[in-house]
Amino acid sequence: MEDREFLMWLHSRLTAVHGEEETVDYMHKLRAIIRATKTGKI
Repeated sequence: MEDREFLMWLHSRLTAVHGEEETVDYMHKLRAIIRATKTGKI
């Protein structure tokens, strides 16, 4: 699994399974990291 895929999975799991709000600061930070992570990086 690529790094970016894992981070997207983690984000999805935090919202869907654990009920985290997408508006909290650490979720914004996680999305910024996902955007900055190049595709294909393992």
